[in-house]
Amino acid sequence: MRSPAKSKEHLLPGEDAADRIVHELSGNEPAARLLGSTGGSQPAIVDLRQLSCVLAHELRQPLFTISMANENMRLMLECAERDEEGMRQAVLRIAEQVERAQAIIEQTLSSTKAQHTPRDSADIVDVARRSADLIADLPQADDVEFLWQLPEERMLVGVSRVELEQLFVNLLRNAVESIADRRRSGWHGSGRVIVSVQAIGGEVRCVLLDNGAGVLPSTLKAVFDPFFTTKGSGGAGLGLHICRQIVSDAGGTIQLRPGRMEGAQVELRLSRVAYGTA
Repeated sequence: MRSPAKSKEHLLPGEDAADRIVHELSGNEPAARLLGSTGGSQPAIVDLRQLSCVLAHELRQPLFTISMANENMRLMLECAERDEEGMRQAVLRIAEQVERAQAIIEQTLSSTKAQHTPRDSADIVDVARRSADLIADLPQADDVEFLWQLPEERMLVGVSRVELEQLFVNLLRNAVESIADRRRSGWHGSGRVIVSVQAIGGEVRCVLLDNGAGVLPSTLKAVFDPFFTTKGSGGAGLGLHICRQIVSDAGGTIQLRPGRMEGAQVELRLSRVAYGTA
C-alpha cells in the first residue's frame, strides 16, 4: 500500500481541486467548445457537462471507500479494546483513496489539454488485481468470486496506472452489478468473474467473463455511447464510454459481447510495451 502523500496539494482533492477545475476550464473558449484535442486524428470533444459527469462518476468509488474506512474506524474507536493495527490500516486506506481521487482529477483535466504528452505504462496484471481489491467494499461484490488466469511475467501496456485502474474498476464494477441484477431476478447461483491475460504477438489480450444478467445484442452498438444506460436512474451511462476512451487513446480495442452460455464478455487488446520502459 502506498504511504500517505505529504503535501497539501496531494491530500486535498476537495476545495483545492474544485478551484483547480474552475481555473482549468475557464478562459476565452465557450464552455461547449472543444477543451482540447489529442493532436492526432481523433479529437477529444469534451464539454463542461460531460467532463463534470465523468469526474462525478469516477470519484464515487474512492469516496465510497473513504466513507467505509471512516465508518470502520469510528466503530473501532467505540470498542473497549482498540484495534490499533485496524485503525492504522483505515487511516492509510483513506489517505490512499484521497491520493487516488486527486490522481483521477489530474488525469481527467490533463485529457482535455491540446498538447501531446508521452503516455506512461503500467502492468496490466498488477492493476487488474488491485482494481478487484478496490471494489471489494461494494455491497454488490459480496459472494462474488474472482478467478484469475494470469501470466507470471509482467505485462506492460501503454496506459497510465490511473487510467488502467479506471478501466478495470469500471469493468469489474459492471460485472458485479450485473451479477446483482441477475440475483434480483430470482437467480441463486454463485457469482463469478474470470479475468484472463495473455500476450499475443506484440499485444496484450485481456478477457473478463461474468455470469451476470448479460447484455442484449440489440444494445451492443450503443453501450459505449456517453450517457447510454440500461440501469434506469441508477446508472450514469459513462462507465463503458470512459473505458472506450482510455483504450482508444492508447491505440487499443475493446469489445463487449454476450457470454457463450451466460453473462457477458469484455475483450481488451492493448499494445505491449517493451521491457524496461516503465
